[in-house]
Amino acid sequence: MMGSKLSPGIIPLTVHKLFKVIEGVPNREFLLRVSYMEIYNENVTDLLVKQKGKPLEIREDIQVSIHYLHSVLLSFSLPHLSLPLPPPAPA
Repeated sequence: MMGSKLSPGIIPLTVHKLFKVIEGVPNREFLLRVSYMEIYNENVTDLLVKQKGKPLEIREDIQVSIHYLHSVLLSFSLPHLSLPLPPPAPA
């Protein structure tokens, strides 16, 4: 997902593209929030949390919006901020 410096992955490419689009819209303010989750064996894990714990609880509201209880959201406003890397997957 993250790729490398020579071959960026989908996350850095998407963030870069988002900021390019935002730069082209004058006189507006934007707030970007990012979550980074893994879905594996029907469990949702927050990859931004420092200590691994239980999988996230998934809730659905009346408007059919999906919410993840206790997930980490990052807010940022500059495209050059580095995104946190998830820990390496166990072998």
